[in-house]
Amino acid sequence: MTIAQRLSTVTHNDRIPSILQNLEQVYAELDEEQKKWSAVSPFHCPPGCGRCCEHFIPDVWEIEALYIAAQFLIEGRDDALLSSTFSNAFACPLFRTEGEFHCTVYETRPLVCRVFGFAGDRDKRGNLRFAPCRFMAVKEGNWKEESLLQKMWTKKELSIYFPVLPPDMTIYARKVQAIDPSWAIELESLVTALPKAVKKLRLDSWFSSPDHAA
Repeated sequence: MTIAQRLSTVTHNDRIPSILQNLEQVYAELDEEQKKWSAVSPFHCPPGCGRCCEHFIPDVWEIEALYIAAQFLIEGRDDALLSSTFSNAFACPLFRTEGEFHCTVYETRPLVCRVFGFAGDRDKRGNLRFAPCRFMAVKEGNWKEESLLQKMWTKKELSIYFPVLPPDMTIYARKVQAIDPSWAIELESLVTALPKAVKKLRLDSWFSSPDHAA
């Protein structure tokens, strides 16, 4: 079961799980497009690397915060989260330094984390471009020219070198916003957005329970 499906067994209000299922569909679509890009791209994350999470706290929309909060609620980590002092975070508060896998909410991570290093954005003219993460490694092959590896790639260059283009993060951001515009109006720091989302889910679960529903 997905996070949204599991949430529907916790809360008796179908609206939030239904919206989060739509978010999961967008993320799944992005994942499939990224797999196609990764299959032809020479760039990849070094094993155990989590440097993109260091000294970085993502900004999220409410719909993304609710999705992460759903994982905390389902796994029984909501009390621990609300008692945490996120305001003192110098890196993503969901990042852990030990172990090979650093993200503690990898399944529900927000869009900005999903697209980083594995999607392109647009230049001021609206054209697709792609810049590899500076911490990425390069697969063995015929990629000897450093100037090609450490640069901003234009859509024309990408089309010459690769049979598949990287996903366009702008398109996926719009898809997330289109799910429910009222939950994707403004970006907010994860530090403040996530605790609010947890409280909202807990309140929704309480009011929608048979004992308290009107």
